[in-house]
Amino acid sequence: MELLTNSELQENNFDFAKTSYAAKMLYLLRGEKSLDRMELARRLGVTWPTASNTAEKLLNARILITQAQEPSPESANAKNTYSLMVNPNYGYFAGISIGSSEIKIVVLDFNFHVLTHDALENYLCVSDSSSNDGATVLNWQRYLIQKSETEGWYIKFPTPESADRFSATVNQIISGLIEADKNQSQLPVHQAKRLLGIGFAFTGAVNVENKIVTESFNLPFLRGTSYTTLITPSNREYLERHNIYVSFQHNAKTVAISEKYYLQKKHSPLGNCENMVCIYLGSGISCGMILNNRLFSGSKNYSGELGHIPFLMGKNQVLTLEEYIRIHIFGEPDFDAYRRNSLEDLQQKLNHSSEARDRFAQAVGCTINTVANLFNPGLIILSGKLSVLAKACLDNIYSYQFSALPYIFDSYKLQISEQGICAPAIGAAMYAFYARYNLDVEF
Repeated sequence: MELLTNSELQENNFDFAKTSYAAKMLYLLRGEKSLDRMELARRLGVTWPTASNTAEKLLNARILITQAQEPSPESANAKNTYSLMVNPNYGYFAGISIGSSEIKIVVLDFNFHVLTHDALENYLCVSDSSSNDGATVLNWQRYLIQKSETEGWYIKFPTPESADRFSATVNQIISGLIEADKNQSQLPVHQAKRLLGIGFAFTGAVNVENKIVTESFNLPFLRGTSYTTLITPSNREYLERHNIYVSFQHNAKTVAISEKYYLQKKHSPLGNCENMVCIYLGSGISCGMILNNRLFSGSKNYSGELGHIPFLMGKNQVLTLEEYIRIHIFGEPDFDAYRRNSLEDLQQKLNHSSEARDRFAQAVGCTINTVANLFNPGLIILSGKLSVLAKACLDNIYSYQFSALPYIFDSYKLQISEQGICAPAIGAAMYAFYARYNLDVEF
C-alpha cells in the first residue's frame, strides 16, 4: 500500500481552525441545498470578499462543490448563477457506539448524512477474509440493519463479555474500515471517498484528551482502556499513516451532538433552543447537555451521570436511579443479566405489567424534574432506549412531570428522539469531525 502523495494528504487534512469562517460556512451549508457567496456573506455577517476567499479555499480543497442555478424568469439578465454546497464524498466518518449490550456502527458522509443501505453496502464491500496483515475482516452484510427512524442503515454486534474478545471485535471492525479505505484509495482522487475519522462513544467516564476510558461501571473490563491498548499496532500504523483521526467520547455527549444538529438542520423550531438536555437510557442512564449552544462537559468530561444519583427509599434503603430502574421496574437484581436484555425484552416487560409501566413513568418523570430544576433547559429529549420505551407510558410520564416551581415546569418542552438507539453512534461520527479539525462543538 503506497503512501498518499503530499497533495492528497494536504487535501485530506484541511485546517479549518486556520481558515477564517471555514467551519461556520460548512455548518451553514450542511443540510442546505446550496447557497451563493452573497448569501453566505450575509449569514456569516462578513464582507463578500471575506466569504468569497473562504469559499475559494474550500473549493480548492474539494470540500465544497458548485451547482449551477437557472435564473428566475423575472431576471433581466438571463444567466446561470453558481451556488456552493458541501461535497458529501470529500470523506467519511465512522461512528462506533460501545453499549453494555450492543455495539452499533454508522458511517456518515461529509454532509453528515447517514449512509443508505446501497451506499453503505457499496462502501463496505468486503467479506469474511484475511487482510494482508492476517487480521480477520468482518462480513458487514450479516450485521446490516435498517434504521426505522431515518433512511440510514447501521451495523450491530453484541458486545463481547471479556476484554480479549472485545478487543478482537473492535479490531475486526477497524480492519473492515481499513479494507474499505484501501479499496477507495485505488480510485482516482476525485472519486475516492476516503475515511477521515473514527469516533468511539463509550459508556462510562472518558478522558477525551488522552483517549482513555477512565471508568466503566457497566463494562468493568473497559476500565483503563486507551487508544493504544485497544487498537492493534498494525491497525494504528495504518490509521496514523493515512491521517485517519480516532476520537473517544462519552455516549450521552455524542447523543446531545446528534440531537441538536438534526433539529437545526431540519429547521425545527426546537433547534433554536440554546439550552437542551438529552436523557439517554442504555443499560445505565445519563444525560448530555448543550448549554449556551455549546457542548457541556464539566471540568473533566464527567458530567451527566444521572444513573448514579441516589434514591432514598423506605427502611433507610438507598438505591441509585440506575439500580431502581433495573431492580424495581425490570426485576433484574443481577446487572449482567439485565444488560443482556434486548430492547424488545424490556418493551415486553413494560407491556405485560401496569405496575412496571407506572414505576417506569414515575422514574422518568422524576429524572425529567431533576434536570429541569438543575439546568432550566428549553428542551429535554428522551433518547436511546427511552425513545421507544417512553412511548408505552407517555401519558403517565407527563403526569409525573411536576415541580414545586411552576415557572420551571412551564419553561421547557419535552421531545422524543428521532435518532433513537443510533444517536450515540451518529454523534460519535460527528464528534470525530470536530476532534479531527480541533474545533469546539458549538452550534
